[in-house]
Amino acid sequence: MMVLFLIQAALACPSAGGVTLDGCTMPSPLDADATCLVSVLLGKDGERTDEVETCDDAASTPTAEAVRSWSIVADSPPLRVGLLFRFRDGVVAVEAVRDPGNERPPMPPADLRMGGVIGGVIGGTRVVHHSELKPKSTPDPELPGLEAFRCRVELVVDSKGNIRSVEPEPKCPEAAHDTLVAVMKTWVFKPVKVDGEKQTVKVSWPIEAGG
Repeated sequence: MMVLFLIQAALACPSAGGVTLDGCTMPSPLDADATCLVSVLLGKDGERTDEVETCDDAASTPTAEAVRSWSIVADSPPLRVGLLFRFRDGVVAVEAVRDPGNERPPMPPADLRMGGVIGGVIGGTRVVHHSELKPKSTPDPELPGLEAFRCRVELVVDSKGNIRSVEPEPKCPEAAHDTLVAVMKTWVFKPVKVDGEKQTVKVSWPIEAGG
């Protein structure tokens, strides 16, 4: 079970779902809109590993520095917490998803320009976390000559599990876009059921390729 909660920049850190956050100093607002994803792994012996998953350049350093100053404690580690920072209109907010199964990464939608809130509905299509999709056929894209990269691709998956649309996020190398779209359009998933009915869904899918 994942727990989703929202921390506004001016509010104290909450305790939710067995995770307590304290000292949540937010990074300074930016002149431009940006998003930043940080994954925090909390180990059994109190060890902690922070990793910036994907981030607009301007937000990367201030976000990483801010998160390092936070106290994040899990009642029952190991546990991973995904943090999505939103810089918009001079305000900073962050969404957090905790993952007791320690799957990686337990992230909300990676880019505000692409997503929506998990569980929400955009244009009649429900937004789901990528862990809810069970692959049947997902061949890896072959991208020789490109350096290793990590980004996300927005997929719309119809009620039969077929791919209806593929949209790489701006962080994906432009040289990889055509290949990602061509290969991912062939992917097939098990249909996603919501309240017992197969539905068309939207998902932000993590990609690691190149190298």
